[in-house]
Amino acid sequence: MSFSTSHLVDLTHAVRIGRDGSAKLLRNQAGVSAAAVGSACGVTASTISRWENGRRRPTGPQAVAWVRLLRRLERAEANRWTPSAGVKPFRVVAVTLPLADAMSNASGRGNRVC
Repeated sequence: MSFSTSHLVDLTHAVRIGRDGSAKLLRNQAGVSAAAVGSACGVTASTISRWENGRRRPTGPQAVAWVRLLRRLERAEANRWTPSAGVKPFRVVAVTLPLADAMSNASGRGNRVC
């Protein structure tokens, strides 16, 4: 089997993230199960677990698919907005005006709301 340079780089990365535990951490942060990742990559959940725990070395096209999926999850996590500590979400408040007030504002008389 012949691999391109990008595949070899991906396989090297797969081995590294399997050993250091970052693959499992990233998957857990994204809230994705090992079964879902395995299904997307063409392997079982137990294979994903062995790769993530460093018990097996990721190889082949499935390992390349695994690394690329993890990179997409990493980008998605990086782009997800979460409120900072102490920042409260804003609340939308609907204001209803009596019909006469609304008509007055619409015709240009009175105080404008918008």
